Amino acid sequence: MSIESDYFMRMDFIPYVGEWIAIHGESVVAHSKSLKEVHKQACTRYSMSSLLFVPVLGDETYLV
Repeated sequence: MSIESDYFMRMDFIPYVGEWIAIHGESVVAHSKSLKEVHKQACTRYSMSSLLFVPVLGDETYLV
């Protein structure tokens, strides 16, 4: 598991429901309803290979 995916599983994602987020390390570095906008924002600051893009669908989606 990557640092980013591990962080996503522990983070409070409720503020981002209905949006896409970009995670770098243990930080959300961009968020928007548009994947294209999140990609644009995040990739201007970070390498594509160091980012995790995740759609935050709803609070029940990620409960295990």
